[in-house]
Amino acid sequence: MKEIKAFRNYSTFFGDEKTEETDYLYQETTYDDNGNITAEVTYDKDGNISNRTISEYDDKNRLVREEKSDDDATEIKEFTYKEDILVSESYEMKDVFKEINLYEYDDNGTVTTKTSLDEDEEVTGHKFYKYDNDLLITVINEEDGEENVEYEYKYDENRDRIKTIYHNMENKKLVTDYTYYNHLLIKTKSMNEFGGIEFIEENTYDEKQRIIKAVRKEPDDTNTFIFDFDDEGRLFHYSVTNNRGEIINETTRQYENGEIAFSETTLFFSNLNKKDIIKTTYHIQ
Repeated sequence: MKEIKAFRNYSTFFGDEKTEETDYLYQETTYDDNGNITAEVTYDKDGNISNRTISEYDDKNRLVREEKSDDDATEIKEFTYKEDILVSESYEMKDVFKEINLYEYDDNGTVTTKTSLDEDEEVTGHKFYKYDNDLLITVINEEDGEENVEYEYKYDENRDRIKTIYHNMENKKLVTDYTYYNHLLIKTKSMNEFGGIEFIEENTYDEKQRIIKAVRKEPDDTNTFIFDFDDEGRLFHYSVTNNRGEIINETTRQYENGEIAFSETTLFFSNLNKKDIIKTTYHIQ
């Protein structure tokens, strides 16, 4: 059993006024003989369970059941395999709904059909996947006996996806174009059915092909994301800046023995003259 403790300090600033509170987290993690995580339980500072995840595996170490629960809900996922292929999965929000998906494959092990069922195991629809040269080019959705193209994909000579066309329920198109440099995605542009821009994302990479800057432009806002890595390749600083040049989210991390030992996240709300600071210390003995 591995025990992890964390101490959190929350500070909120409204102008010159400051409020502060602390929280104490305690997590127990249990493993099976193969090193798979079988249980993760988090307790609050009063010793009450705040959330729990229970996982089960088959003799090939494949996840077959996962149950997550907290004070509000219980989610259950189950997976069934035939030989080395996933043939069914289910998702259940306990006492609310359940969905089951069945999968069919071709001789190459590529999924060709997904059949969806409700909690009474009545068929609610199908999705059919069409390929060309082993690349997914079309997803067809079938409901109530009617088939409609849901997704179309196009690729360049390097087999990189350069276009996605999504057809929504009203058969309106959302078109997304992708631009690459040496197989690295450097630009994503999404447009609605009227030709208006939904968003544009541009990525900048370092010499190790890690994203160090990402810019997301939307009609009413532009956010710039900055990622800084240390000499061991670990993310130690992260920030988000809005179109006015104001930092709205900033996080720093410190590491010990290869694990996060301390993090500090600051959230800025300039329109409210408000700032939240969350300091977390991990692995307290």
